[in-house]
Amino acid sequence: MKILVVGGYDPSDPDAEEIRAWAASLGQAIVQRGHTLIGGCMTGFDADVARAANEAANGAQDRVISYVLAKSKPSHEIGRLINSQLTSWDPGHNHDIKFAPEPIHQADVIVLVRGYEGSRRAAHWARFLDKPILPVAYFGGAAKDIYDSIRADVPAAFKGRLDLDDFETLNAYGQEARSAGRIVELAERAAMSRRVMVVMSYRNEKELKNYYDAVCTVCQSPEFSMSCARVDQTNTRDHLRPRIVEEIRHTRFVIADITHSSPNVLFELGFARGIGRDTIVTAKEGTQLPFDVADLPCTFWDPADLLTFREELAVRVRQFGGAPGHHTTAGGR
Repeated sequence: MKILVVGGYDPSDPDAEEIRAWAASLGQAIVQRGHTLIGGCMTGFDADVARAANEAANGAQDRVISYVLAKSKPSHEIGRLINSQLTSWDPGHNHDIKFAPEPIHQADVIVLVRGYEGSRRAAHWARFLDKPILPVAYFGGAAKDIYDSIRADVPAAFKGRLDLDDFETLNAYGQEARSAGRIVELAERAAMSRRVMVVMSYRNEKELKNYYDAVCTVCQSPEFSMSCARVDQTNTRDHLRPRIVEEIRHTRFVIADITHSSPNVLFELGFARGIGRDTIVTAKEGTQLPFDVADLPCTFWDPADLLTFREELAVRVRQFGGAPGHHTTAGGR
């Protein structure tokens, strides 16, 4: 996962050292939990976070990535530096701007720490791209204002991945309550859905119903604690195709059963793979796989032995459904 950290502080502020220390611990926690830090490379704050993350990464450049504004001098030379095509994140400054700042576009989640107008611009772009924003309100500044604006409708802002109790951690007293590790955990949950989408034939067959029940049993088990749904079961008013595309964009991963090789299922599987969504392919024993998906890893199921299928599926789900930041992705992509 790529986490963008944006913020700033006034060196003359009495709380400056506390903010610097906490920001450094955030950079360390991001790398230690297996993620990549992204930065804007514009301020001393950016340098503080990058330096700490780089130390945690033992100098691995792919774990600390910073974008340098065109015609600007970078605030540091730590990790991997990339030249931005923009001279500013301010839309008013780039009259011909045709895309969002690269760090915002690349990030899976944005963490704001104190900050000023630059943080407000980052939040603006994040909202434009529908990226989750975690404003650490405890230190005040622009992050506190943005926190106040999001707090009124947390479930919608995070698509149900965080609740109000989670969100209020960003404004908690006590170092342990708002520890950098805890904030990174929130970032993982905010960016990674706990919802699994199953694409399969809509035929009303007992075998397919039993298969779907077996899939849900695995995904909803205490080990994974993920919700599991077919769009046709939850969609009551929208056309199915737009709803399915939207679900695929936001699901944790897709389980696609190609037993009947229906055009809809193959389209949805192809769309999921095309946008880089992790996929698990399944089929009933004896199914002749279509040529264009025959080379994908496939977990077969026997209607008379779904217990074995559940055990094999759990192995596949474990690749994509474990603790965020620590799972490995293999097969099915």
